[in-house]
Amino acid sequence: MVMSQKFEQLPPIGGDLDQWYSDVTHDIKAPIMKGVYFYHGEEEIISPGQTPFYKEGWDPQGSLTFEGRHFSNLNITYHIANDLLLIWNWDMDVDGTPSLLVEQSKIDSFQIHHEVFVHNRYAKIDMKGSSGFYRKVMHANQVSCYAKESKSGHLDGTIYKFDEKRQYFVRYDNVTYPYKRKSTLYKIFPDYKKEIKAFVRENYSSSRSSDWLLINVLHYLDPML
Repeated sequence: MVMSQKFEQLPPIGGDLDQWYSDVTHDIKAPIMKGVYFYHGEEEIISPGQTPFYKEGWDPQGSLTFEGRHFSNLNITYHIANDLLLIWNWDMDVDGTPSLLVEQSKIDSFQIHHEVFVHNRYAKIDMKGSSGFYRKVMHANQVSCYAKESKSGHLDGTIYKFDEKRQYFVRYDNVTYPYKRKSTLYKIFPDYKKEIKAFVRENYSSSRSSDWLLINVLHYLDPML
């Protein structure tokens, strides 16, 4: 189907099948390899140890689902300061940084550094200003949790620094709740306040993060809901 869209009439095969195939397909690119170059700002390059990307930056074992089609073993990075997924593509090499910006609205989900991010049309974070990609923290039968990862940059003397933020969202009964602290769980699940307190008392300690508390309480509650 792809070839019929590209050629109104296919060239004759002749005697060399390999050459015919090369002639037909040499300009055909996967849809994820079509896009524009993403320009990296100077402050993203010169500031040591400061990046606008998620975790370690590029991940050569990344994958993504694009318009329902899955692509694996991609070198990708997530620019969380601008909420954009970029693909390593030498056709878009400018100043040694081959960053391809594909159409973001066609990305269903992607996996980078062993974490899954989904587009908001699947996360369904129905809050004012919600858009882009959300990290899937947990997804159970009755309740799900997503995190919005973000970075904002500012000049600190001669160094451009990025401050990282994370906002959790809990989805339950088709309603989105921004998670702030333990009391948020009492608001979402008022009928299970006693069970939540008992679980926290038996399992939580100061050595464990508040992230651990949220995720494990939700897993604990889901079978009861």
